[in-house]
Amino acid sequence: MYNINIKRQLNQIYKNSFLNQQILNIIYMSNAWVQFCQQVSELHPIDLQKLAEVIRLKVDRFPSDQVLIEYYRNDFTKSTNQQGRKKWHLMDKQLLVWCVYQICQIKGRFDLKPTEDDWKEVAEILSVDQQLIYLKWISLLHTTLRQAPWTPQEDKLLKNIARYEMFKGNNWTELTIEFNKSSHTQRYAKQIRERWNNVLNPTILKQQWTKEEKMKLLEIVHQEGKKWSKIQTMMPGRTENQIKNQYNGILRNVKKMKMTNQEEKALVGMIIDKQGEKINSIISEFITKKQKTEESLAINTQTQIQQYHPQDVSIYNQYSMLNPYVFNTLPNLFYYQQFPQVYPYYY
Repeated sequence: MYNINIKRQLNQIYKNSFLNQQILNIIYMSNAWVQFCQQVSELHPIDLQKLAEVIRLKVDRFPSDQVLIEYYRNDFTKSTNQQGRKKWHLMDKQLLVWCVYQICQIKGRFDLKPTEDDWKEVAEILSVDQQLIYLKWISLLHTTLRQAPWTPQEDKLLKNIARYEMFKGNNWTELTIEFNKSSHTQRYAKQIRERWNNVLNPTILKQQWTKEEKMKLLEIVHQEGKKWSKIQTMMPGRTENQIKNQYNGILRNVKKMKMTNQEEKALVGMIIDKQGEKINSIISEFITKKQKTEESLAINTQTQIQQYHPQDVSIYNQYSMLNPYVFNTLPNLFYYQQFPQVYPYYY
């Protein structure tokens, strides 16, 4: 009897937890979502070929309507509707694309170019912040804007918007949204930020680098390493691109040679120590010494390869004449080492 009572209690707990979960699911689902699903049930299937022309997602295994609806109810509502969410899983992206496509289809449009009103509806349906889904949509577009050069019209538009928006604390998300509203092209937040910081910002110094600036750059790199973002904060008026290009330009000649990080740091230290001399002269001196050192090492490591056959190494003591790598090597391959350089011998 005791076991039967426990079993009944467990069944009741399971039943109650299941009902509670269903109630939570209903609560999570907004009225806009419910109405949207009713409208979707009367629409034509998604045109995957058309979708592939616009979106950078594989559509050959695009989920069905029912799968996406179940995903929204069981998974999406519990995490992705958080305003601060940055990580979007594949199903999250597919749900967003599906929702935008269906909204456009409901309104009789098939160009997949959502309007401001469309974004308000999508945000209400998914219960997700409008800016968040808008920027995510831009990142999914199948576009070549990453390589497209900026036009004068885009620069003018960004200048006008940035000067007005800068007082808000460099909110690149808001700035990007405002830019894309007025532009005939769509740019990513990263593109907007880099274009402003590296090209359009009026505080950028355009004049040539002085020797004092170059020495300051070398001293910072020697101490901090090639942390361009950090270095930019220590050199007001110079952009990350300017700083990186200037550093690489200083060491252009020596970078054509194979040089280790330690050698590069030693060269920078040498330039800092000899600030009274011309930088090009110091680099030429460094290159000459490096070439002579490499030539000397090449001569010292040359030796005559002695031939060893299996019958020559039958005595244990003779193994000491061979490099330890003789063990676990391929058949018919022995190593002999007279200098630090190891030479292979095939027979």
